[in-house]
Amino acid sequence: MNKSNLFFLSVLFIFSACSQSREKVINSSILQIPLSTEQITTTLNYSDLIEDVKPIKLETKDSANVLLEIDKVIIDDDKIFILDKFRFQGVMAFDTSGKFLFSKKIGGGAEGEFTHISGMSVDKKRKQLIIFSTPKLLYYSYEGKFLSDKKLDFLASDFETNGEINTFIGQEYGLIVTDYEGKILSKYFDKNKIHPLKFIQPFQVQEKGILFRHSFNDTVYIVNQEKLEKYAIIDFQDKKLTQKEIENMIKNNITKMPEGKMGHIKYFFDTKDIVYFTFDYNGMIYVAFYDKRKKNTQIIKGNAKKQNDITLEETLPYVVGTHENQLIAVVDAQQTVLDLKNINLNKFSIKVIKSFQNKGEPNDIHNPNLVLLKLK
Repeated sequence: MNKSNLFFLSVLFIFSACSQSREKVINSSILQIPLSTEQITTTLNYSDLIEDVKPIKLETKDSANVLLEIDKVIIDDDKIFILDKFRFQGVMAFDTSGKFLFSKKIGGGAEGEFTHISGMSVDKKRKQLIIFSTPKLLYYSYEGKFLSDKKLDFLASDFETNGEINTFIGQEYGLIVTDYEGKILSKYFDKNKIHPLKFIQPFQVQEKGILFRHSFNDTVYIVNQEKLEKYAIIDFQDKKLTQKEIENMIKNNITKMPEGKMGHIKYFFDTKDIVYFTFDYNGMIYVAFYDKRKKNTQIIKGNAKKQNDITLEETLPYVVGTHENQLIAVVDAQQTVLDLKNINLNKFSIKVIKSFQNKGEPNDIHNPNLVLLKLK
């Protein structure tokens, strides 16, 4: 699948204010990740970082159930839940072998239906799929049976849960935290006090809370029932964007980064030993791997063909989640390099190619594929 707008730039402002007196960002043991243009390499292979790969060929049931742009993937037990928010406008479920189970897509207003989709998550404790159609949360069993719904007292554009708290990107507040039942616990980043284009995006559930980040910022935060904390800082060193530069970008051309400057954390996924994240530098997207054990960062360009020696796609597989100590990456068999002359295949690329070829599906109608990348 060609995700042409994978790395589009969100418009955000540097963190500058809190919304209530109870809001306090508490400094704790913060992960500090060094980042420099000197770390950019042209020789890094994915196989240097990966211990094993598990290809998952997603079944294409029919032309009405085709994922076009994967935004989020969650794996729990033997189920895979995939959100396609803007194209398919729904959620698809598969088992871990890739067999199609069911889909939930925008429809009418009957019980268990929704007219738009704002987000998706799962409650791994209660084994429930949760679809957020603002201002309503809809609950389904892992088998797709509708269970209940709950209407919230506010509107929001995205949603995450860990089974204890829910986080939302609100209209009036950048971050709203509720208990599992939807009762508001905290509101952060009053949009009346900060730039109206600013927002927060929850994006990874951790054992101690939910991670989220600001674009055009160097900080990743973690929130739980009691407090908001800094979780990680990307040290852009002397290449960091200033607040004035960000203001000028918003006023003029938000898609063009000032020359020689780095910023905009797009994706950030933390595993046991490796942090995977992407950032913008001079208008190009770069992929970074930070090794917590060695405390070093390796960086490659997002369009580096020669370095992608596992799936052999035209571009690097893009990561959309984590599962245990694995990155969940999306690839497309139709983009796999077919002319394998002068390419030294490793055991990983052979495994992936064999899994995705000769499945007898139409060339123009098919679901993308997943690869679980087990990190060393």
